[in-house]
Amino acid sequence: MPPATLYPVMAEIGDALYQQGYLAGFRSINDTLLIALDGTDFFSSEKISCACCSETRLKNDRVLYRHIAVTPVLVAPGQAKAIPLPPEVVQPHDGQDKQDCELAAAARWLARWGEHYRPWRITYLGDDLYCHPSHCLQVRAQQADFLFSASPNPMPRSTSGSAISSATSDLAASYRRDASARSA
Repeated sequence: MPPATLYPVMAEIGDALYQQGYLAGFRSINDTLLIALDGTDFFSSEKISCACCSETRLKNDRVLYRHIAVTPVLVAPGQAKAIPLPPEVVQPHDGQDKQDCELAAAARWLARWGEHYRPWRITYLGDDLYCHPSHCLQVRAQQADFLFSASPNPMPRSTSGSAISSATSDLAASYRRDASARSA
């Protein structure tokens, strides 16, 4: 059975928890629910592979075959439990670098599930990999907030300064529109 067969079931479980009020204790920043995004390997081997494996070339020139997924989870400070949401599997064509793979999978997840979870009022959490202007804009397009850590140089070196400046301006404009709408 393909794993994606279970994704709607996972979503239905989360929906039932939400509709029955069980997630009220998960409300946090600005009364939103927190969805933590992170990538994880759930298989890796230097000897066993399949057509769905991503490949990573190691320093010793050997190849590591991997299955990776972005695993969104509902979390909250003080909560001992977390609620898993449907994952997004990294596809081999997503790229060779962790950032390329995980960001592409996260973008697919937001495109597939962002609107579904929009009514829940979400704040997305993530490490500096997610603190990329295009990803932040995609989150804002889902009318969600984000809290991503930032490193001194989260942008790929091929990203031009004008592209970063433009994306940052678009992001700031998105927040200004939302602030104006809330005060109106």
